Amino acid sequence: MHALEALLAITFYLLALLLAYQHVSQELQYLDAQSKQFSLHAHALLASDLLIKHAQPNNPLQGSAVYSEEKKRVLENVLEEKKLNEIFLEDQNLQEYFVQRVQWGSFNGTTQLIALEEPSTLCASIQRLVWIKGSVLEKGMVEVRVCTPADFTT
Repeated sequence: MHALEALLAITFYLLALLLAYQHVSQELQYLDAQSKQFSLHAHALLASDLLIKHAQPNNPLQGSAVYSEEKKRVLENVLEEKKLNEIFLEDQNLQEYFVQRVQWGSFNGTTQLIALEEPSTLCASIQRLVWIKGSVLEKGMVEVRVCTPADFTT
Protein backbone atom coordinates (compact mmCIF):
# COMPACT_ATOMS: atom_id res chain seq x y z
CA MET A 1 0.00 0.00 0.00
CA HIS A 2 2.86 2.39 0.74
CA ALA A 3 4.31 1.81 -2.72
CA LEU A 4 1.02 2.85 -4.34
CA GLU A 5 0.84 6.00 -2.21
CA ALA A 6 4.44 6.83 -3.07
CA LEU A 7 3.78 6.27 -6.78
CA LEU A 8 0.69 8.48 -6.59
CA ALA A 9 2.62 11.21 -4.75
CA ILE A 10 5.44 11.13 -7.31
CA THR A 11 2.91 11.29 -10.16
CA PHE A 12 1.22 14.37 -8.63
CA TYR A 13 4.62 15.95 -7.98
CA LEU A 14 5.69 15.40 -11.62
CA LEU A 15 2.35 16.74 -12.86
CA ALA A 16 2.80 19.86 -10.73
CA LEU A 17 6.33 20.31 -12.14
CA LEU A 18 5.00 19.95 -15.70
CA LEU A 19 2.30 22.57 -15.08
CA ALA A 20 4.83 24.94 -13.51
CA TYR A 21 7.19 24.43 -16.46
CA GLN A 22 4.40 25.18 -18.96
CA HIS A 23 3.44 28.33 -17.07
CA VAL A 24 7.03 29.59 -16.96
CA SER A 25 7.47 28.76 -20.65
CA GLN A 26 4.35 30.75 -21.59
CA GLU A 27 5.50 33.72 -19.50
CA LEU A 28 8.92 33.68 -21.17
CA GLN A 29 7.33 33.61 -24.63
CA TYR A 30 5.10 36.53 -23.67
CA LEU A 31 8.07 38.53 -22.33
CA ASP A 32 10.08 37.77 -25.47
CA ALA A 33 7.27 39.07 -27.68
CA GLN A 34 6.89 42.17 -25.49
CA SER A 35 10.64 42.91 -25.62
CA LYS A 36 10.64 42.59 -29.43
CA GLN A 37 7.69 44.99 -29.67
CA PHE A 38 9.38 47.43 -27.26
CA SER A 39 12.59 47.28 -29.29
CA LEU A 40 10.61 47.90 -32.47
CA HIS A 41 8.94 50.98 -30.95
CA ALA A 42 12.35 52.24 -29.81
CA HIS A 43 13.71 51.93 -33.37
CA ALA A 44 10.62 53.67 -34.76
CA LEU A 45 11.17 56.53 -32.32
CA LEU A 46 14.84 56.69 -33.33
CA ALA A 47 13.96 56.78 -37.04
CA SER A 48 11.40 59.54 -36.51
CA ASP A 49 13.86 61.55 -34.39
CA LEU A 50 16.50 61.24 -37.13
CA LEU A 51 14.02 62.45 -39.73
CA ILE A 52 12.74 65.37 -37.67
CA LYS A 53 15.76 66.63 -35.75
CA HIS A 54 18.61 66.31 -38.25
CA ALA A 55 19.49 67.69 -41.66
CA GLN A 56 21.17 65.34 -44.13
CA PRO A 57 21.21 66.78 -47.66
CA ASN A 58 22.23 63.47 -49.27
CA ASN A 59 19.93 61.20 -47.25
CA PRO A 60 16.59 62.82 -46.34
CA LEU A 61 15.46 59.68 -44.48
CA GLN A 62 18.17 60.43 -41.92
CA GLY A 63 17.31 64.09 -41.70
CA SER A 64 14.79 66.36 -43.41
CA ALA A 65 14.84 69.23 -40.94
CA VAL A 66 15.34 72.79 -42.13
CA TYR A 67 18.80 74.27 -41.58
CA SER A 68 18.69 77.95 -40.68
CA GLU A 69 21.67 79.89 -42.02
CA GLU A 70 20.61 82.83 -39.87
CA LYS A 71 20.61 80.84 -36.63
CA LYS A 72 23.45 78.49 -37.73
CA ARG A 73 21.54 75.41 -36.58
CA VAL A 74 18.88 72.90 -37.52
CA LEU A 75 15.32 73.92 -36.76
CA GLU A 76 13.90 70.86 -35.02
CA ASN A 77 10.37 69.82 -35.97
CA VAL A 78 10.44 72.01 -39.09
CA LEU A 79 10.69 69.79 -42.17
CA GLU A 80 11.36 70.73 -45.77
CA GLU A 81 8.68 69.36 -48.05
CA LYS A 82 11.21 69.18 -50.89
CA LYS A 83 13.48 66.89 -48.82
CA LEU A 84 10.54 64.74 -47.75
CA ASN A 85 9.68 64.16 -51.40
CA GLU A 86 13.24 62.91 -51.99
CA ILE A 87 13.07 60.13 -49.39
CA PHE A 88 14.14 56.86 -50.97
CA LEU A 89 13.40 53.75 -48.90
CA GLU A 90 14.91 51.16 -51.26
CA ASP A 91 18.55 51.82 -50.28
CA GLN A 92 18.14 50.55 -46.72
CA ASN A 93 20.13 47.64 -45.44
CA LEU A 94 17.32 45.19 -44.61
CA GLN A 95 18.67 43.58 -41.50
CA GLU A 96 16.90 43.59 -38.14
CA TYR A 97 14.76 46.71 -38.69
CA PHE A 98 13.86 48.87 -41.68
CA VAL A 99 11.67 51.90 -42.37
CA GLN A 100 8.73 50.56 -44.34
CA ARG A 101 6.69 53.73 -44.68
CA VAL A 102 6.96 57.48 -44.24
CA GLN A 103 3.74 59.46 -44.47
CA TRP A 104 3.28 63.15 -43.91
CA GLY A 105 0.68 65.77 -44.44
CA SER A 106 -0.61 69.11 -43.35
CA PHE A 107 -3.82 69.55 -41.43
CA ASN A 108 -5.50 71.12 -44.47
CA GLY A 109 -5.95 67.62 -45.89
CA THR A 110 -3.04 66.97 -48.26
CA THR A 111 -0.96 63.88 -47.50
CA GLN A 112 2.02 62.17 -49.11
CA LEU A 113 3.10 58.58 -48.70
CA ILE A 114 6.34 56.83 -49.50
CA ALA A 115 6.16 53.09 -48.85
CA LEU A 116 8.38 50.09 -49.36
CA GLU A 117 6.60 46.91 -50.42
CA GLU A 118 8.75 44.55 -48.38
CA PRO A 119 7.23 41.59 -46.52
CA SER A 120 7.43 42.09 -42.78
CA THR A 121 6.38 40.40 -39.58
CA LEU A 122 6.20 43.01 -36.80
CA CYS A 123 5.70 46.74 -37.35
CA ALA A 124 5.45 49.84 -35.17
CA SER A 125 4.46 53.38 -36.14
CA ILE A 126 5.28 56.69 -34.52
CA GLN A 127 3.35 59.86 -35.35
CA ARG A 128 4.90 63.24 -34.67
CA LEU A 129 3.53 66.77 -34.92
CA VAL A 130 5.76 68.96 -37.09
CA TRP A 131 5.86 72.10 -39.17
CA ILE A 132 6.13 71.44 -42.91
CA LYS A 133 7.86 74.13 -44.94
CA GLY A 134 6.69 74.14 -48.54
CA SER A 135 5.51 77.29 -50.25
CA VAL A 136 4.11 78.22 -46.82
CA LEU A 137 4.81 76.96 -43.30
CA GLU A 138 1.99 74.63 -42.17
CA LYS A 139 1.29 72.46 -39.16
CA GLY A 140 1.34 68.80 -40.04
CA MET A 141 2.03 65.27 -38.95
CA VAL A 142 4.69 62.74 -39.91
CA GLU A 143 4.28 59.01 -39.43
CA VAL A 144 7.28 56.69 -39.56
CA ARG A 145 6.62 52.94 -39.70
CA VAL A 146 9.46 50.56 -38.81
CA CYS A 147 9.23 46.80 -39.40
CA THR A 148 11.25 43.62 -39.12
CA PRO A 149 11.79 41.68 -42.35
CA ALA A 150 9.64 38.56 -42.77
CA ASP A 151 12.70 36.34 -43.24
CA PHE A 152 14.66 37.76 -40.28
CA THR A 153 15.42 35.33 -37.47
CA THR A 154 16.93 36.28 -34.12
